[in-house]
Amino acid sequence: MAYRMCKFRNRRFYHVVNRGKNKQKVFFDEEDYGKFGELVGRFGKGRVEVVAYALLPNHYHFLLKQVGVDGVQKFMMILQSTYSCHLGRKVVSRKGRIFEGNFYASLIEGDKHFYNVLDYIVRNPARHKMSNLGLSGVSRK
Repeated sequence: MAYRMCKFRNRRFYHVVNRGKNKQKVFFDEEDYGKFGELVGRFGKGRVEVVAYALLPNHYHFLLKQVGVDGVQKFMMILQSTYSCHLGRKVVSRKGRIFEGNFYASLIEGDKHFYNVLDYIVRNPARHKMSNLGLSGVSRK
């Protein structure tokens, strides 16, 4: 998955995606989903607002609104590096990168695009026939 370079601006929305290296799992159990969610809450403050998310065994999607300068980049960098450390301690046999690389991000342009991405993210676990394994949600702000 190539990193798509886009200019990040405050008060704009972005669809952000990444997956495990070689499409390998990045979430193995409920503890991993919980840890990732905890990190999202901790590191998102002052940087991004999470509008929607989907966490599947080998990838994730976010619909983010940037609220701080360089918020998306800083949030993703610290989120992925901290979660990688968690997983590295837990899965001793796993060496090297956890994620395929830098995240993919695309700017949301217009209401129709926003709602299409929102729908895509929330329905993603069911689309992969993993509704019992994946998590998705929408912020109630």
